[in-house]
Amino acid sequence: MFTFAIPIAVIMLMYAGFLYITSSGNKKQVEQAGKILMYALVGLAVIILAKGIVSATYSILTGKQLNLEAPSTQNSPATQVVPIPQGQSATNSP
Repeated sequence: MFTFAIPIAVIMLMYAGFLYITSSGNKKQVEQAGKILMYALVGLAVIILAKGIVSATYSILTGKQLNLEAPSTQNSPATQVVPIPQGQSATNSP
């Protein structure tokens, strides 16, 4: 969720900046850009604080470090290379 929410917040910040730059003095568009900017920053702060609170609570209750990163597929069984012993083929032919 964290890796999904951060890019959305950045996109909203960029959109707010775009609205502000292209407002050409239009007061309504400037106000809309300000609201979007404020909500995106508040949302970003909530996301970061939520991750910290969950991690801190987990480590206090269990004494272990919580890993909220996406799991790596580098060493998963599906990607490991298993050597074939000599004299056998990769297929199960009789």
